[in-house]
Amino acid sequence: MNERAAQYVLDKRDRIEWVNDAWRQFAEANGAPSLADGVIGTELWRYVAGPETQAIYRTLFDRAREGREIRVPYRCDSPTMIRDFELTVSRVGDAGLRCETRVVEERSRPPIVLLDAAAPRADGLIHMCGWCKRVKLQDWVDAEDAVNVLGLFTGGPVPQITHGICPECMERVLAAMG
Repeated sequence: MNERAAQYVLDKRDRIEWVNDAWRQFAEANGAPSLADGVIGTELWRYVAGPETQAIYRTLFDRAREGREIRVPYRCDSPTMIRDFELTVSRVGDAGLRCETRVVEERSRPPIVLLDAAAPRADGLIHMCGWCKRVKLQDWVDAEDAVNVLGLFTGGPVPQITHGICPECMERVLAAMG
């Protein structure tokens, strides 16, 4: 395992048992100090948005619990950063899992209000892929393009985000599961 990668261990009920120092540092650097150690003993599902995304993670976890190591790419953006990650999931102990999230690439970008958790939210919903962060309009588009198309530069409330998975990411995840 890569010591610079954020790592965590789940028990057989998907409760977080352990996180490494890289996890703590990432949480603190991204404005979530309560996630540094406050996650121990909580179910992972509190932190995975959307039932579709949760269902895919559950399927990945089931495969890993069968003894297969799973590797899948995903994005975890902030308002000012595009971050590509790779998730590796492997079985540990009777039915636990070791998860490692490794940064593959980070790129700065102008702030995207849509991704700002502190931004005021409107009643409307938009559908975002939980893996690549593209937004479903008529087609799946990058978050930056969605902000332009939806006119979110006006400073008013932005739509709430619901998560799912786009067709391209579904293909990648299914390929990773073999």
